[in-house]
Amino acid sequence: MPENALDPRKLEAVSPLVWIDRNQILLDGRPVDFTAHSYQIDPLMETNPRQCAMKGAQIGWTSLSMLQSIHGLIHGYYAQGVLYLFPTRERYHRFQQRPLCAPDKR
Repeated sequence: MPENALDPRKLEAVSPLVWIDRNQILLDGRPVDFTAHSYQIDPLMETNPRQCAMKGAQIGWTSLSMLQSIHGLIHGYYAQGVLYLFPTRERYHRFQQRPLCAPDKR
């Protein structure tokens, strides 16, 4: 490899996108493909530990976040580990029944 060439392993370590492509990562049994979802690339590459997004439903945010976390764990970015908490089925149903914006009762 020429001295000024980029080492794919080093690129993979700093880029979740390269890691996904080089390792043919699957989501829902299919290779991750950004062709029709290019809007997912910027959030995937974001390194800020605090992220917030105004988004519609079902854009793949959870999957992207998990891929980003797995990449970070493999490459040693999260020495403390990663924790994902999901609500129990009961709490999920209770949350669904309560409107976020209740009408004013005055």
